[in-house]
Amino acid sequence: MISYAHTFEMLEKTIEGTAAGITSVLAACSILLSLLASSGYILSQVLLSPLALNHLKLLFYNTLSKHKS
Repeated sequence: MISYAHTFEMLEKTIEGTAAGITSVLAACSILLSLLASSGYILSQVLLSPLALNHLKLLFYNTLSKHKS
């Protein structure tokens, strides 16, 4: 039979491992995002994307139509 102490210890290690994994993924994403932003990649993708341009046009049109009424 597994004791409560052993079960708690296993659960604690699982939680610590999960927290460490999440932290490392967040750190990697933060570094990658910083690199992409500093290289201008994100800005160029937003400016050159037809979908983004259409979305901006819709936002601008909606804003103008709200102010006219």
